[in-house]
Amino acid sequence: SIDAVIEMQRLRRDSQLQVPVQSLEPLQVSGFLMIGHLNIDGFQSHLEDLVKDEQFHKADIMCITETHLKPYDEVKHEDDTLLFRKDRLVSTKGGVLILVSKTTVGDAVRIKLPEMGTFEHCSCCATLTNQQQVNVTVIYRPPGSNKKTFLNELNTLLLMLNNKASVVVGDFNDDLCSGSFGVKEKMSKLGYSQVVMQPTTDYGSCLDHVYLKDMCHKGTLVKDIYYSDHDATFTNVIIN
Repeated sequence: SIDAVIEMQRLRRDSQLQVPVQSLEPLQVSGFLMIGHLNIDGFQSHLEDLVKDEQFHKADIMCITETHLKPYDEVKHEDDTLLFRKDRLVSTKGGVLILVSKTTVGDAVRIKLPEMGTFEHCSCCATLTNQQQVNVTVIYRPPGSNKKTFLNELNTLLLMLNNKASVVVGDFNDDLCSGSFGVKEKMSKLGYSQVVMQPTTDYGSCLDHVYLKDMCHKGTLVKDIYYSDHDATFTNVIIN
């Protein structure tokens, strides 16, 4: 019957659908980095979940937003990991940090930059084992902060970084899926390319951006995270 034919066509079509990829593998080439980002909604409360994630351990550099840490909070981490953090001092939530694997990266130092009024940030300069260097910056822009002021401050911050290869990741609270391209356009003028091409939250919005400058993009994974309403991003790059 015609109904049977239609059903067979549907089954054939469905069988060809690909299961979304939920892992990203490192590349065994010189100048390679895997850089991750997650709005974790509380670092201490979800640290156990994070370290159980195999993809997390594949990342050479992991950036975290909304850590909810205070200066007196001690963060346990492996001896072969460098940690850079900027805690929110005046209210709850917020906070950013960067974890760097000394095993694969080699070394990293904090880049001291002034505080900004509309967003939180932390930056480091990582030196790879082949002596190439890359600047890594993580940004958290709280909802409701003035966008025009934010873009001006973002421009000021990034102009302070020297002319090395750079990656800027974070929760920008600027939805690329709704056609809001102010941040993307500003970053483009500064020489950065945005590489996340799908929603990064449970609500269908793309708030978590990854911007690359002077490096080759080799793939990005957007991974569902059960303990956060944000997905994690993992991006493979090769430093030019």
